[in-house]
Amino acid sequence: MHQLHIDNIHCGGCVARVTRALQQLDENVRVEIDRTSGLAHIETTASLASVCEQLGKSGYPARSV
Repeated sequence: MHQLHIDNIHCGGCVARVTRALQQLDENVRVEIDRTSGLAHIETTASLASVCEQLGKSGYPARSV
């Protein structure tokens, strides 16, 4: 499980876009995001580096917390 802070999360649409981006790395990914704080819990087989890179490419820079 990765715990991240994801920038630019403003609405449910943002959460959906983040989820779709991560599904490109791992179709079984589980994503929980607090839209207020931007904190995310991500269960995936993908590496932290891959997750952060994919989110950055999608317009949602992320960093580990």
